[in-house]
Amino acid sequence: MESVRGIVFKKGMLEKIADADITNLKTNVTTKSNLYGEFNTRVSVGDTLLINKEGFTPFKQPITSFSTLYISLLPSITLNQVTIKGQTKKQELDEVMGVYRSKGLYFDGKPPPLAYVFNPLTTINELFGKTAGQQRRFAQFAKNENEATQVDRKYTPDLVSRTTGLKGDSLRLFMLSYRPAHDDIVKWGDYEVIVYIKKSYESFKKTGFITPVNIFKSNP
Repeated sequence: MESVRGIVFKKGMLEKIADADITNLKTNVTTKSNLYGEFNTRVSVGDTLLINKEGFTPFKQPITSFSTLYISLLPSITLNQVTIKGQTKKQELDEVMGVYRSKGLYFDGKPPPLAYVFNPLTTINELFGKTAGQQRRFAQFAKNENEATQVDRKYTPDLVSRTTGLKGDSLRLFMLSYRPAHDDIVKWGDYEVIVYIKKSYESFKKTGFITPVNIFKSNP
C-alpha cells in the first residue's frame, strides 16, 4: 500500500470541501479532508474510495495509480449564485493560465477554455503544484469543471422539476441518471433541452435507469 493525496471540491466550481469522509471500501479505514479539502490515505491499486459529505451526493473513486486525486462532489441542493461572479472568476483563471504559458506550458498547443475559479491565485498554485505534469492535470480538471458548469446552466433542477413534476430524491436520481452530455447540450436551445427531458422522463418511468434519448427522432 502507498499513501495517496487528494483534494475534495464542490462540483462545478473549485470551492474546497472540509470534513468529508474518505473511506477505503477494501480496508474500511476512514479519514477526513482538512480545512483546505485535502486528505492523505493509504491505498493499493484496485481499491475504491467512498467520499461522503452531508449535503452532497456520495462519490466512489477507483484507484488506478498513486497520482493526486481531484474529487468533485455534487451538491444535493444546487445553488444559483454561480452565474453571478462568472466574469471575475474567468479573469482570475485566465491570469493563472497566462502565468503557465509564460513558463512555456502550452498544454500541447491547445489551451482549454477555463473558467469559474473560487481560489486566490497563490492557493491554486499551492493546490496543484508547479510541475508541468501537475499543471496539465489542473488544465484538464478545470476544463471538465467548466463543461459541468455549462451543463448545469441549462439542465437545472427547477426546469427538470417543472417539466417532469419530480421532487426530492426522485428528482436527484433522475437528473444524475439522465444528465446530458456537454457536447450535446451546448448545441441545444431551451426547446431541445425540454424535449430531451420529456423523452428521458418517459424512459425513466418505464425503466428507472438511463436509456439513450435521440431528441431529433420525433416531436415530444
